[in-house]
Amino acid sequence: VITLRRAQIADDVAVYFKGLLNTPMGAGDFEMTLGHLVGAAVVLAVAIYLSRFTRFVLEEDVLPRTNLPRGVPYTVSVLAGYGIIVLGSFAAVAAAGIDMSRFALVLSALSVGIGIGLQDVVNNFVSGLILLFERPLKVGDTVEVADVRGEIRHIGLRSSTVRTWDGSEVVIPNSRFIADQFTNWTLSDRIRRIQIDIGVAYGTDPV
Repeated sequence: VITLRRAQIADDVAVYFKGLLNTPMGAGDFEMTLGHLVGAAVVLAVAIYLSRFTRFVLEEDVLPRTNLPRGVPYTVSVLAGYGIIVLGSFAAVAAAGIDMSRFALVLSALSVGIGIGLQDVVNNFVSGLILLFERPLKVGDTVEVADVRGEIRHIGLRSSTVRTWDGSEVVIPNSRFIADQFTNWTLSDRIRRIQIDIGVAYGTDPV
């Protein structure tokens, strides 16, 4: 700014960028400006970083001080983070200058396509919400799904991550945990019985 003022072109540059940000874009009745897009991007970025910061504060400082059951603090932090992102998305739409009534019409029109073409995604999303609220499994639980056995490392809204004993990480859709049967070895406690089969030759002294 100081350099532009010394060159006596600060006012011209300000007028140019102001006109650029106010340049209308769109098609038909739908119209917005570059300034609206920049404002929407800034609002959405702030919402994402605020979501991450909120989850960090909850998981590292606030929730460890509470006496909530195991798994509840993770559910609270995840829902708080996604809630901030959802509110930030609506704020970004408003900052973009989009009429919310038209936006609702677009969503209602897309809901048909989503219901037909993205059934698996919606199914996994709803299953993720069920896992977070019902909590049949929690982060740190030892589970067995089909031929995969390991520790739950992450529970998302679409999929969950299981780290196997070999060190690999398997991403499993949440619908598998809701629609199919799985074994949770540490649902209520960590006391387990392990059966080890040992073969010996006939006639061996049992002592």
